[in-house]
Amino acid sequence: ALDEAALLATKEWASLPVAELKTMGLLPQDYYAIRSCFMAPPGYVLIDADFVQAELFVIAHLSGDEALIEVLYDKTRDLHSEMAINAFHLTCGPKEVKKLHPNLRIAAKAVVYGILYGRSAAAIARQLQAEGIQITVDEAQSIVDTLFRLFPRVYEYIQRCKAAVYNQGYLETA
Repeated sequence: ALDEAALLATKEWASLPVAELKTMGLLPQDYYAIRSCFMAPPGYVLIDADFVQAELFVIAHLSGDEALIEVLYDKTRDLHSEMAINAFHLTCGPKEVKKLHPNLRIAAKAVVYGILYGRSAAAIARQLQAEGIQITVDEAQSIVDTLFRLFPRVYEYIQRCKAAVYNQGYLETA
């Protein structure tokens, strides 16, 4: 059984399916996602597409980082759990990270996405602390260092982008 108080405190509930949240009493039984409000007229089909981890796929391909591409295309792997394991030297497997160390996985995820948007380890740590996740700047920096160690071409790409902005005064999109 899930500890609902712990689930709410860690914000891990956001990754659970709506049906499970209803069963747990965290959503009313008559709750429907906003997407259910849209209907196609007779004879038409409404298509909804949500590209999960789009930013990660973009940076993987722009940087040409084969290791990141491999992780993203392997649906049996969880990048954020693997980052937490590597950054904090956890002894559990990736599938256990969500249960045993949910805050470390959330921190790893925040760092991975934050770095892609140019945030520093200190800014990410402050954001996570404001959300109730206890992480130091050094711990956030450890995740950053792990990201760049595991995916060196991502680091090189980001450095090239920074140099382009510094040297040219602007950056062109892909």
